Amino acid sequence: MSLPNATRPFPNLGRACLVGTGVRAVRREETRGSRTTEENLRFNKATMERTGTDYRCVIVTNDFHAFRAALLARATGVRGHALGSPTDACFRPSATIREFVAVIL
Repeated sequence: MSLPNATRPFPNLGRACLVGTGVRAVRREETRGSRTTEENLRFNKATMERTGTDYRCVIVTNDFHAFRAALLARATGVRGHALGSPTDACFRPSATIREFVAVIL
């Protein structure tokens, strides 16, 4: 997913923000071509499996999306935890409704 004014996909911006605040990134690869959270998880699962390690990951997303991201991670076999970052209050109602509908459908 891309943000309207963003020059890079949302996951890459999120990683850049984490690294900028001091989170050490051991291995970084740009996410390219994913249009949905599920595609992003599948692409990144393949990348993590190529390392040949028993990986664990953190899926960083908006707080309203963390539950569904965790469900999708489980469904795609990604080993990790979802962590939600705060969402501005003005976006919360519509985002929460969207996530609720996405989970039940």
